[in-house]
Formats: sequence, C-alpha cells, structure tokens
Amino acid sequence: MIADDNAPISSGTVKKTPRKWTLKKVGLLALLAIVIWYGPCHAYSTSFETTITIAEDGKTIKRVGGDEGDTYLIRTESGDSYKIEDNWSHWQNRSFDLYSDLKVGHTYNIEAYGWRSGFWSSFPNIYAAEEEVQ
Repeated sequence: MIADDNAPISSGTVKKTPRKWTLKKVGLLALLAIVIWYGPCHAYSTSFETTITIAEDGKTIKRVGGDEGDTYLIRTESGDSYKIEDNWSHWQNRSFDLYSDLKVGHTYNIEAYGWRSGFWSSFPNIYAAEEEVQ
C-alpha cells in the first residue's frame, strides 16, 4: 500500500470513546437490586404458620441504642424463640402493639418468617398473631 502524503500522521494512540455504562456501574446496580429484593424474597419464601403458647418467662424486650428501635423476643413453652420487629415486607409497623397483645400462658396461631440461627443470632419474626379460641 502506498502512503498518502496528505494523510494525517498518527501518533500511535487511539482515542477511546467514553462508555456510559461501565462494568463497575452495572455490577453496583446489580448488587443494589439484590440488596433491595433480598428482604421481601426472604420474608415471603420462608413464611410459615404455627401454633405457640407463650412461656411464663417468655417475654423480653431487647433494647437497641439509637433510632434502631427495640426488638421484642418471645419464648414458647416448647422452647422455640421468636422476635417481633417492624417489617416493611409484610406491612407490619406496629410491633409493640402486637407484642403487648400477647399474654403469657395463652395460645396463639401465628404467622412468621425466617429461621433461627445461633451464629447470626437471628430469630423468626412474628408478623401476625391471633389468640386460639379454646
């Protein structure tokens, strides 16, 4: 090929055009989507219903500093433990009212979600309870 005398001389560098979406931005967006959807997916995929009876010493309030709020813990006569916390996935924002309605020695049909994990110190969260008619 014959070189054209009028062609501009290249310095060997290629100018890159800026990309709007880099791999880093796409990765951060994907991570954000996972974080946002983890709560509702976990809450609905682990939901269950069961019947419990509150043990004599089965109501405890775990105080958390700052604006985090309190965690209300319930222990049953069978030895299972549950928490009652506000939960936007199940539209529960009255956890104290639910906790105060539960009476020691009474039996309730509850709706809850989650697992008990000693390593993570997590408990299933009760989001609805109805006293069982005897």
